[in-house]
Amino acid sequence: MTSSMNSFGTKSNLDVSGRSLTFFSLQGEGLATFGVERLPFSIKVLLENLLRNEDGVKVTARDIEALARWADAPSAHGEAAGDEAREIAFTPRAFSCRT
Repeated sequence: MTSSMNSFGTKSNLDVSGRSLTFFSLQGEGLATFGVERLPFSIKVLLENLLRNEDGVKVTARDIEALARWADAPSAHGEAAGDEAREIAFTPRAFSCRT
């Protein structure tokens, strides 16, 4: 995974059992003006994925902002968005669980 640009200041670290874990908080100050708390859970998952993969090319700050504003007009998406529709890059990651 490449390093995120972190345009919205959401990247944080958490120490757990001697390991440093990186996460992207949707409660970060950079997203405070977008009303992220009103987003459906599924959109929050997509938003966190964009934050994690922001590289300025495949995922831009503009892409993140557009998705963060989803709740402003939830009925104006998909085909209803017409010329304003935009695709986003969803990059799922495989996780391994160790027991």
